[in-house]
Amino acid sequence: MVWTDILLIIVLLICTILFGILAFMAISERDWGFFGGSVIAYLIALIFFGQFFVVIDKKSGATMGTVTSVDKNHFYTTAFYIKTTENKEEKYCIEDPKLAEEAYEYIGKKVKVTYGQRVGIYSTADCDQSPIEKIEVIND
Repeated sequence: MVWTDILLIIVLLICTILFGILAFMAISERDWGFFGGSVIAYLIALIFFGQFFVVIDKKSGATMGTVTSVDKNHFYTTAFYIKTTENKEEKYCIEDPKLAEEAYEYIGKKVKVTYGQRVGIYSTADCDQSPIEKIEVIND
């Protein structure tokens, strides 16, 4: 868990407490329009702030190309760039520190990258796409 996770969780807790107070006030005064508006505002806040934790990437597979760059991201992940065609470069994400160290050695080499699916709730410090599971050097 990183500081952005903590900040977003605090914001979600504040929204929940505020909703509870507003809902209690609306129910005690039997103001159903205000209660309905509070529910809608709360759901919008949950969706807006909750979206940063949800990752839905159902793609999985492998790709081949030449590694052009390996960069450290803001938190604990590594960006992995691979040139698949003459004018197309793709970006992948690595979470495993050992694999990230190996990736630096592959710059300029032709490799096959394998990645899986990522669906669920993850920290904002994790990859926002399917992370690379395996990198194999291709000898031509």
